[in-house]
Amino acid sequence: MLIGGWVLALASCGDPSTHDLQTLQETQEVSSSAPLLVQPGSAQQLLAVTSDDYVLYQEGTEVFASALISGAQRQRVASVPAGNLAFVYASGKVAFVWTNPDRTKPGFGVSPLWVWSAESGANFASDGSPIGTFSTAASPDGRSVLYPTRGSADGTSGDLELASADLSWRTTMAAGIPMGFPFGFCRPWASFVGSGNSAHPVALYCRPGESTATLSSWRGSTKADLLSGVATPPFFTADESGTTFFTTLASPSTAVVVSEHRAPIVVDQNVTRTGFITEDGVVYVGLVGTRPALKRFDPATGERTTLVENIRGFLTTLAGSDLITRPWGSPDRKKLAYFTQASSFGLDQNQVDVRGRRQAVVIDAEPRNWSGVPSFTADSRHFLFARSTDAANGLGALFAQFGTTSRQYSDEKAWNYLPATGSKVSYLDNFDLGTFTGDLRVVDLSRKILEPRRIATGVDANFLASPDGRLLIYTRNAPGVTAGVYVARAEP
Repeated sequence: MLIGGWVLALASCGDPSTHDLQTLQETQEVSSSAPLLVQPGSAQQLLAVTSDDYVLYQEGTEVFASALISGAQRQRVASVPAGNLAFVYASGKVAFVWTNPDRTKPGFGVSPLWVWSAESGANFASDGSPIGTFSTAASPDGRSVLYPTRGSADGTSGDLELASADLSWRTTMAAGIPMGFPFGFCRPWASFVGSGNSAHPVALYCRPGESTATLSSWRGSTKADLLSGVATPPFFTADESGTTFFTTLASPSTAVVVSEHRAPIVVDQNVTRTGFITEDGVVYVGLVGTRPALKRFDPATGERTTLVENIRGFLTTLAGSDLITRPWGSPDRKKLAYFTQASSFGLDQNQVDVRGRRQAVVIDAEPRNWSGVPSFTADSRHFLFARSTDAANGLGALFAQFGTTSRQYSDEKAWNYLPATGSKVSYLDNFDLGTFTGDLRVVDLSRKILEPRRIATGVDANFLASPDGRLLIYTRNAPGVTAGVYVARAEP
């Protein structure tokens, strides 16, 4: 199991049109529940999936993109130096492809960058982009992008650029600013906030020579500075509408929410700078004495309540600019997973109602569970966790809790899992450490009797799911099967 972290990424001709692609996908999905071979080939490495159902993968020294349909014309994206593996961050319909990451460095250093989308193809964005997914994103319609560029050789400074996805126009949002991803004292955070026509970029960054950060918003060619004197390293989150933001002032350490044309509202002092906005309040980590506690602030009444008296961190699989805009907990934004203990075997598991309507629930009090895996099903009904059974080799058993009942749904040689649609979960178990392959299955946790459905055997360890969980993407290289990239539906 690949253990993740926790919080305290050239078009070819002959492709089907969008209408033809949609028709072909719908026809194949209706006519066949069996897996489909998308692209034959050996030793392919899956990199990312976009929200409009394209997979990016590397084969040899080439990165390709392919629609998730059988017989699709694959598109060459970029070349990678021999012996290296591209780093790809997908944001909605757009994939950002850094072709020469330095994997000896924590943030992978500075690399050439290509921007790819199905609509615009592959376009060369930068010969020296600091690899910083905290400041890399695409607009909801996939037409605009932002990313770091013109980085210094050591990656400690650079520019933040706003551009069209086809790079036919570009503008510098901030020039010569500190970078230093991921741990620089003032690495910027930036993303598109809001939806539809209201979506626009917002960035939190330090101007050259300054030690505190500024929160700025761009609407068309108009830039507005919303807040200055923000604590570093910069951190902010946006509400669902993209109009209100949570961050922390440097002196004194004061958490605030700020909106355009309004004075900041003080949330609390003596805080750790981590928090987010819910539909009816602000959830953040503050200190009770010297211990971090999870708190809630109600802007309407000014009331502060303590949800959890002791917390070490949140359990989330969000990364990069998704941390700014997407829900940190359950998809319905009502529950949050967290841990209070960490050991060499893993973490404990807990959940809390961020509205403050229910007491926190201890899922597993022992620090023996994986980190870096999703904590909720797509419908938010089931809490998901994985308990180590073979910590030395990264294997474990997969569990789901509904109410007060916990059920194991895999064998004890599970490798990984991803939420599918509704209450369904896709996962690999019966994992063979010799071949690094397992059985890909889907289970519906809403059923009284669990009946996992096997999708395929001999599936390579690194499988992916489409952002909406409908499609599972995997590779097979086992003897006796046609090697290549496959797609299967999570629904039977």
